[in-house]
Amino acid sequence: MSSDGMVLIDALKWEIDQLPERYIGYHKALLDTLVDVVALERENAMVRINIVQKVRDKTESLAKLVETKASEA
Repeated sequence: MSSDGMVLIDALKWEIDQLPERYIGYHKALLDTLVDVVALERENAMVRINIVQKVRDKTESLAKLVETKASEA
């Protein structure tokens, strides 16, 4: 990953760490999802993909995970 990419990831990580931990592993799940979305955006910039659907899939998956884990707590 480029140095710009690492700066972005570090900034996202810092912001995520400021959020309340809804369940153990929440911050990691959120960061992983955002990294995936950034990767999709970069892919979309090179070759047009159906980014809207792919981002929707990622966010819906995260929402289901958060809902499941939060209800377990």
